[in-house]
Amino acid sequence: MPSNHDIFKLTNTFYDIDIEKLNIQEAPKFLLRSMKNVEKDNNGHFKYINLVTYMIDNCSNREYYQGRGIRSKKNIYLYWNYAKSHKTANIPGFERYFIQVA
Repeated sequence: MPSNHDIFKLTNTFYDIDIEKLNIQEAPKFLLRSMKNVEKDNNGHFKYINLVTYMIDNCSNREYYQGRGIRSKKNIYLYWNYAKSHKTANIPGFERYFIQVA
């Protein structure tokens, strides 16, 4: 799991995907939508903690999360790891969607 101050940039591969057409569960789609929409600096970078905060702030927003509801906001911190390794919430090729810059 990234630390709070790790900085990421999305890749062209990320921008080429259609999140809505991916055959994955709603929670990983929520992570991808949030990665797309979280505020970025002039270089297109975002901090992991800003992503998590964005997700917590938008977990009740149907535009971002369209599932049955998030039972625990604490679990949002785990979504990144789930996307990389968890069998049911895996995002195929997830590591190709971002570059860690710091």
